[in-house]
Amino acid sequence: MHWAIKYAAKSIKQNWLRNMLIALGAALGVMLATMLLLGNQSVEQTVHQQVVSRYGDYDMQFGYVKNDAYLNDGELKKIDSLENAEKISKILIPYPMPNQPELTGKPSYWGVEKDSPDMLSYKLAEGRYPEQGAEVAITKGYAEREHIKVGEEIKLPFPPHGEKSVKVVGVLNPPAMAAMGHSAYFPIRWLQDELQLNGKFNLVQIKVFDPSVKGIIASDLNKKLEDVKIDQRTYVDKAFERLNVMKPLIFSLGGIALFVVALLIMGSFFLSVRSRFKQWALLRALGSNPNQVIMVVLLEALFIGGIGSLAGVILGASTHQVTASFINQWVNAESTGNEVFAISGTLLLITFVLGMIMSVVGAIIPAFMVRKIPPVQALRPGLPSDQKKERKWSIISVCILLIGTLIGLGGSFIEKYIGFNPSAIGAIFFAIGLLFTIPLCIRVLTPIVSKPFQAIFRVETAISSRNVVRYRQKAAVSVAILAFGFMLSLVGTMYVNSMYEGMKQGLEKNLPADLVIRVPVEVQETESLPFSWLSKVQKVNGIKESVGIAPDSTSKLIDYNFKKANQEWYEFMKTRKLDYELMEVAGVDIVAFQKITRMNVVSGRELSTPLKNGEGVITKETAKNLGIKLNETISIQAKGKQVQQIKIVSIIEKDLRLKGSYVFLNEQWAQSEFNLKGYESIQIMTDSKVPFEKIKEGVKSITGGRDNVEVINSNDLLQEQQQLLSQMVTLIRLLVGIIFVISGIGLMNAIVASLHERRAEISMIRAVGAIPKQMRRIVWLEGTLLGAIAGVIGIGGGLIFSYIVLSGLELTTFIIPYDQIIFLAIASILLGAGAASIAAFQLRQFKLSDTLKELSA
Repeated sequence: MHWAIKYAAKSIKQNWLRNMLIALGAALGVMLATMLLLGNQSVEQTVHQQVVSRYGDYDMQFGYVKNDAYLNDGELKKIDSLENAEKISKILIPYPMPNQPELTGKPSYWGVEKDSPDMLSYKLAEGRYPEQGAEVAITKGYAEREHIKVGEEIKLPFPPHGEKSVKVVGVLNPPAMAAMGHSAYFPIRWLQDELQLNGKFNLVQIKVFDPSVKGIIASDLNKKLEDVKIDQRTYVDKAFERLNVMKPLIFSLGGIALFVVALLIMGSFFLSVRSRFKQWALLRALGSNPNQVIMVVLLEALFIGGIGSLAGVILGASTHQVTASFINQWVNAESTGNEVFAISGTLLLITFVLGMIMSVVGAIIPAFMVRKIPPVQALRPGLPSDQKKERKWSIISVCILLIGTLIGLGGSFIEKYIGFNPSAIGAIFFAIGLLFTIPLCIRVLTPIVSKPFQAIFRVETAISSRNVVRYRQKAAVSVAILAFGFMLSLVGTMYVNSMYEGMKQGLEKNLPADLVIRVPVEVQETESLPFSWLSKVQKVNGIKESVGIAPDSTSKLIDYNFKKANQEWYEFMKTRKLDYELMEVAGVDIVAFQKITRMNVVSGRELSTPLKNGEGVITKETAKNLGIKLNETISIQAKGKQVQQIKIVSIIEKDLRLKGSYVFLNEQWAQSEFNLKGYESIQIMTDSKVPFEKIKEGVKSITGGRDNVEVINSNDLLQEQQQLLSQMVTLIRLLVGIIFVISGIGLMNAIVASLHERRAEISMIRAVGAIPKQMRRIVWLEGTLLGAIAGVIGIGGGLIFSYIVLSGLELTTFIIPYDQIIFLAIASILLGAGAASIAAFQLRQFKLSDTLKELSA
């Protein structure tokens, strides 16, 4: 082991320039991974801090907002889904509707537990939070208005129990999103005892492990607690929505950066191993164990990877604030002046260790090449020929590439026979096949790519193209890195363009109204818009037409013959244990609905006249799934209501609600015969003569008090998504830029290695009359050709790979970014030329005497 360490140290010292360049490439990859991970962590903490300070540290709440209506522990035990809660906090608000004259001008009373998330969202301006007994913490505004100091005893009215003396122990600063007015927080046990409400409370705040269970809890509460009000606080989820969308991309880009580090190490050590072929053979001939020789290579990789990873971690930690600020803009996190720029020692250690691991992984394959070197090779001139082996690998790689292409492009066709789309498998095979066919691609493309240069530099181009083909194995990994960076950029751009066009078409199809007021889809079962809002909206200047959709999700089909239904749909519903009898009712003014949505009627009468009592309209999808025919009468019953006979008079084309099976009914009749609690959405058509923003402001003035209500339109949604997608592209381009730099380092190493290997040849060319300028031009052309070949592979492979990926994701719009292709092609050529120009400085070291020495040897 001691011998291996000494030999590795000597080798590193002898090739210090090449090793430092490899370490620089590794540092760039590790730096990007560190920046992304630390930036993501900082933004997560910043967003969480902002959400807690604005809204409180809980995910949903439920209870009663009327006097003399309470919950107790027994009722909570009936809610089985509360087992999914991380924390449950009980609150007693004794006067939800403070109509007693004694309470005029007094703060709102809250009885809370010591760790109440609602109270803790109020920051202490002075003193402490109440803990037990007759203690109270009041908001700063009330304390200043009444000139109350911490430590004073004050009297507050508690009708009908008279006045109570309490000690002020704290003054609180309310959070940004606190309700208007003043608040006073008491220990809940004391408040219950004083008001003779032992064990009672009327508000419960819940923090959950996973936000996805909120819907389950809300559904359970709705079934088991009558008239309970539920707030799922979807506006809190939206604060994390973009962060959750971005996180997989960040981890993917960090992983790709580390993978590129492994490729760089592998390519560089291939060159290192080949350039020292005779040394390894001589060591074997002198009796060295193959494992000792492998250990030398791995120790070199460990040292170089360690230096690069350490530098990358330091650079990433130093610059992660830039990434964090960028991600803050992405997720629209508002500046509070106290953003968290955290540096986690654990994350730094993880990226450092991963960088080391990638370095060792990249060196393993070159290291095992050493094991196969026969000791007799030390006595033979030149390197062993691998032509047969290369031909075999080329055939296998081309087969894998073709199989991947066929599977990827024919994924939709194959899906009909095997039940799933194998495009993802095809994409993996395509990428692996393309990676291993790079040497063959260099050999095939070099004569084609070099033709334009032959007209200007005939002799130099002939020599350069021969050298590119001859030393293609040395440059293969660097060309692969550059080509795959090209492909990544192309795939990212085409994916974003396809997503944008898909969103645009989807919004045009599913959001035809100019403006929509709605409760978020995920909470429509438990929350709704008041019926009174529709008349208020109609009074806003600039509203031409408006219609509300009022659902009843409790209604079901009665005595329906499901043998008529689509059996594939029926079996799917049964297998997933979904309620196939569910038939939602949606009360609507069908004439106004038709004007706004411009809905096409597939069969039946037009929607130009109002629906009569007992008449219904269904979508084409509902008709297909249930097997309902035009003019057929179906029986529907809502919870606690009588069975109603509904005659289907029209079948419409689009399903705008995306709610499964449902039927549109006359709104007034549906309100009397079904359980309509409010509107899920109000669709609006605007007057183009009135400024749209003015109309929007008027609508928002109606919804201003409801945080969980969305006022949306297709243009705003498209702009928001375009901003998000463009920022995704920016991150991808940042990675591609670093990949290009790493690839440039690899190309430079490959060209330098090939120059050293043919030092005698170069000196001979100099001896027969070639001037230094011509020699530099030969090297420059080699790099230019390699860059151009990488560009061609990136363009062809990127377009095919993009088509495979987009088909697998069921994206049907393909927009080729010609401007980006031209830019990247030029960039890859310039990168190759630049790397070769730097490598050409090595030519100064080659002299004619080198030729005589090597020939005489």
